[in-house]
Amino acid sequence: MTRVGTRTNRFEMIFSFLRRPFLRERTNTAYYGVLAGLIFPLTAACFRALSVGQDPDTTFFGNWTDISLFALLCLVPAVLGLLARQVGIGRERWSRMLGDQADLIAAYERFYPSNLVEILGKEHVTDVLPGDSKEAEMTVLFSDIRDFTTLSETMESREVFNFLQGYLSRVTGIFSRNNGIIDKFIGDSIMAIFPGSAYDARKAATDLLLELEDYNRGRRETGFLPVRIGIGLHRGNVTLGALGSSYRMDCTVIGDTVNLASRIESLTKRFHVPCILTDSVLKNIDEE
Repeated sequence: MTRVGTRTNRFEMIFSFLRRPFLRERTNTAYYGVLAGLIFPLTAACFRALSVGQDPDTTFFGNWTDISLFALLCLVPAVLGLLARQVGIGRERWSRMLGDQADLIAAYERFYPSNLVEILGKEHVTDVLPGDSKEAEMTVLFSDIRDFTTLSETMESREVFNFLQGYLSRVTGIFSRNNGIIDKFIGDSIMAIFPGSAYDARKAATDLLLELEDYNRGRRETGFLPVRIGIGLHRGNVTLGALGSSYRMDCTVIGDTVNLASRIESLTKRFHVPCILTDSVLKNIDEE
């Protein structure tokens, strides 16, 4: 009884191993090759043993031909199993490498948007070199937090950082949803460009003010003062390019359009309004 129970337990261990989930995964198909390398020789040995049992006069190996055939049955599946295992390992490493590369590209695009690469007429970001530039008509948007200097003087540097992070995490997605590109963060200011229609920039400004209302609602509920911003928009010709050297490079836009958009944003303080846009922006919207 003990021996039967032991055999049963052994069979259960074998079948439980074969039923393991990793054997059914495509990335672990190499294990099937290894199992085949064990099953085929055992099957051949069993059939040979049965034939010997039916005819006691015969030996397990009748001649060198039987020995060669059995050796092939043992070696070929085993070799194929090892090859399959190596292919599986290489496949997993390749998949892992592609995944790491995709993560690296996604992380890099947070610092250097792929849209800028397309505007420069390059296929990959690795093709962009210092000095590459292109002139185009765009809408430039500047956004600035009102009285930020006074506000930051009442907080520690870590508190200022957390405040900016909380604010920017709420509003940065607005620009990409409206076909815009954030050129840079300048402290509490945001500079963004819109290569397409000026309507995208105007829509982004509207969404930004609406998002700010919701953000301030939460700040009031937690006892904090509301945040006020000013937004300025201007459209015109700019030069977009990569400035710097092989050691440090940054992509930005240069031109009077950028300077005027910044000054327009400053005028929101004087006129006590949240947003001002120029006639060039309105004309482009009307032409669409």
